[in-house]
Order: sequence, then C-alpha cells, then structure tokens
Amino acid sequence: TTHWYMKLNEMQPWIEEWVKTKDWKPNVSSAVYKWLNEGLKPRAITRDLSWGVPVPLDEAKGKVLYVWFDAPIGYISSTIEWAERIGEPEKWKDYWMDRETRLVHFIGKDNIVFHTIIWPAMLKGYGEFVLPHAIPANEFLNLEGDKISTSRNWAIWLDDFAGKFDPDYLRFYITMIMPETKDSNFSWDEFQERVTSELIDNFGNFVNRTLSFINKYMGGRIPHPGNLTADDNQILRRIEKDAEKMAEYLFEYRFRDGLKVFRELSREGNRYFDRNQPWRTRKEDPERAKTTLYISAVLADALADLGEIFIPGGTRRVKQMLGTEFRPWDEVLAPVLKGGEELKDVKPPYKKIDEEVISLEKRRFQMEYVTIDDFKKLGLKVGKVEKVDTVEGANKLYKLTVNLGDETRTLVAGLRPYYTEEELQDKLIVVITNLEPATIRGVKSEGMLLAADDGRVVSIVSPDKEVAPGSEVR
Repeated sequence: TTHWYMKLNEMQPWIEEWVKTKDWKPNVSSAVYKWLNEGLKPRAITRDLSWGVPVPLDEAKGKVLYVWFDAPIGYISSTIEWAERIGEPEKWKDYWMDRETRLVHFIGKDNIVFHTIIWPAMLKGYGEFVLPHAIPANEFLNLEGDKISTSRNWAIWLDDFAGKFDPDYLRFYITMIMPETKDSNFSWDEFQERVTSELIDNFGNFVNRTLSFINKYMGGRIPHPGNLTADDNQILRRIEKDAEKMAEYLFEYRFRDGLKVFRELSREGNRYFDRNQPWRTRKEDPERAKTTLYISAVLADALADLGEIFIPGGTRRVKQMLGTEFRPWDEVLAPVLKGGEELKDVKPPYKKIDEEVISLEKRRFQMEYVTIDDFKKLGLKVGKVEKVDTVEGANKLYKLTVNLGDETRTLVAGLRPYYTEEELQDKLIVVITNLEPATIRGVKSEGMLLAADDGRVVSIVSPDKEVAPGSEVR
C-alpha cells in the first residue's frame, strides 16, 4: 500500500535551532531531546482505515489522515468556527497569525513530542501561523496508587464530587499535588488532611476569626485604623511582595508554587492576628485593636483577590462579606478598604469535610483480595505462539495461533503497535485459559495473554526459561 509521509528528518535542523530558543520545563526538554538525539524520521500521515478524515486527494481514495496529524489542526479550525459563529469570520487570524500571540499548550506528558516537534513542524511547513510559545506539560496524576481509568470506574466524577464537596476543595488539592515535573497521586486521606489544614483551618480560619471579631465587637463595621506599627507595615509590604511573587510563578506556569505563596500569606495572617491579640487589646488598647482588625480585613480582601484563581467560590464569599469587588491584579497592592465599611452576612467561608462522606469515598477505592481458589479459576498456562496473522480492518490487532500443549487456541491481542510478527513468532507467553471467549472484529478469541503496561511501554509476560507449552502458572 502507498502512504504519505511528513519528512521530519528534513526539518530536524530547523527544529533543533527553534527548540534552543525555548525555556521549557525539564520534563518537556528531556522528551524533546530524546527524539532529537535519536534522529527524526519520516512519519506517516495517512492510514488505510474505514473511519477518519478522508485525504482530499484523488490519488488517495480510501485513505484517511492519521489522527495525530489531523487532531491538532482542530485547534485552528475550531477557532475559525468560533469566529464565524460570532459574526467576525476573519477574527481567528488575530490569534493564529498575529506575531504578538502567545500560543500555550497545557497537555499531559504523553503528548509532549506531538506539540514540541511534530505540530511546530506542521505550522512552520505551512508558513503563516504562530508557533507554540510555551508547553507546560504535566506528568500523570494517579488515583489511590493506580492509573485513572474511566472504563474501570477508577475515577472521580466531577458531577458526583460537586454534589458532596465544595468544588474549591478539588481545585485547591489538585493544584497542591499537580504533577508539574513528576507523577503524583490523589489520596482521599491526604485530600481530607490538606484541605482541612491548609484551606479550611488556614485561609478559612483567618477570614472567619477576623470578620467574626469585627462583627461581634466593632458593630459589624471595619474599624478605622490608628497609627501603624512596624508589624502593620510589614503585613502591607508582604501583600505587595507576595502578589509580585505569585504573578511571577503563574506566568511561569508554576501553579503549585503560586498556591504555596497564597497559603503562606494566609498563615502569616493568622500569626499576625495571634501576635497582636485583639481579644486583649480590645479592652486594654482599643485603638490598637481597631488597627489590628483593619489590617487583618485588608489582608483578607487581598487574599481573596490573590486566591480567586485557585478557589473562586470561597474568595467570592469573602468579597461578598466585605462588600468589595474583585480587582485587577495590579490594583491589589492598594488597600480598597478605608474603614467604616459594613460587613454583610458574616459566616465561615468553608464547612468542615464530613468524615462519613470521606469514608464512603475511600471504601469505593479499596482493593478487594482474591482467594487462592479465585486465582486458580483463571487457568493460567504457558503457550507458544505458532502463527501470527493481522486482523483485517484493525490496525492494532494480531490473530495469534497458540499451542497450549493439549490443544491449540486462537487469541486476538492488541500488540501491533508494540511487537512485529517476527518478534511474536515462537514466543512463550502466559495465557488466561478460563476466560469467556469473545468475538473481536469477526475473530473468536479463546483467551487472553498477559502483558505489563506502564503507560508508555507494553511488555509481554514470558517465562525466562524454556518450558513446555501447557505448563501451569501457579
């Protein structure tokens, strides 16, 4: 069969020079240079399939575009569709052809090379579009120690979560554990502990103790400040310094570090409140108490502005209690509160996490143990591959004829992307023989072979010594 290829090898010199101009995260650069060091090769952009986007050439009848090639083009075509829908059909060019555009791809690590090598080569080859500016790719996020899988229901469904918890809790925790440079793990125990200690009992506590105190002892109005002490001014300078630091981190796509600044500033607010003891100075030095509470309210308002990107629900509730509006980032440095403003409907911005709800979620992800008898039911045996055939119309499947000693069976396995026919011929494999037969693409599969999959590499489980076909695995 004939196919069309993208000559990546001829574009390698340009790609290498272009990549040198990028200050990408280590995990992104590592993936890119792995490909470049191995040498880029021509890559097929067409396939012989019955489904997909047809190749718009007369001589390519019956062929479709490879999905890796046509999928990123959707970035542009969807922008064109949006521009037409709003009645400004040329507006898409403001995004894709304006040299001031900054094209940022937020992706997972399995898509790094497509967005750092192949997609830029496509854009460059066409010649009129902007190229990717930044690619802050993340590694993988696992769930309770295992890979997230919607087909196995090993996942957290957003509509289900939102019905049980404040959505801010998920945004906050996911940002804390974001796999920016290495894989990370979502744990319900850690979720409860971190959200409670770092959000509810930190930011939430500072806001609540400040506004509740004002509401109870200051007639529900933010007091006017007196003379500022060094400690007061330190808080105001800290707001300015941390706002600048957060902005720097966010523009570098370091969201975990940005959230850490927010958490530390909230913690400093609690320390400031404790140091100045307004519950004591309220009687001994009322002017000092008023100033402490004013500075605390200013900090609570600034925290709401800075934290909106992470926890929009809770920060919006804080703004509503203070009677202030969210401000542009560069205006956070100037206190908007002057004193005398009336608080509205003061209450804690967050509720405690229900222990019983957490217990139910954990129970859903607890692994079930199998007995020895359950294991024996699988009927694991060593088989020898005697014949390898492709499956018509299936680009990932092989039809394997396997000798199991006292019988020969047919297996259908999705190994074409990982093994050649020659590599499978005469290979010893481990087969589940008691699996219910299934018909796949018209071929009856009478078992399943075992293979390991870490998300990047698939490796068949095989005895490391020569054993007879039909040998039991136990």
